[in-house]
Amino acid sequence: MERKAIKSGAISEVGYAENTQTLEILFPSGALWRYDNFPKEEYEAFMRAESAGHFFAVAIRACYPSHRVHTDGFTHEMKCGDPVCWCAKITASSREEKQNAKPGKTKKTKAVQS
Repeated sequence: MERKAIKSGAISEVGYAENTQTLEILFPSGALWRYDNFPKEEYEAFMRAESAGHFFAVAIRACYPSHRVHTDGFTHEMKCGDPVCWCAKITASSREEKQNAKPGKTKKTKAVQS
């Protein structure tokens, strides 16, 4: 899918495939997200919006089925959550760290008077 650069601090590029009703958004961080079942009319409204970032936040992010796409640069794309996806490994690693973490102890310090 071909994506177009847009003027936005929150979004770098946007692409749309009318035949599959798929929207792709590339963020400045390099993260690529794909939104499924995205109507053409909604895409057109998105492209006309005064603020693409605001439109995304209120009318796209939680409103359409989506997944993060990772491109390995050689053969295929992986959807976020696939067992071989580096994102899934990072998420699992973070989850393990949180489960193994012990509640922190706070130290009480005395104020020094001069």
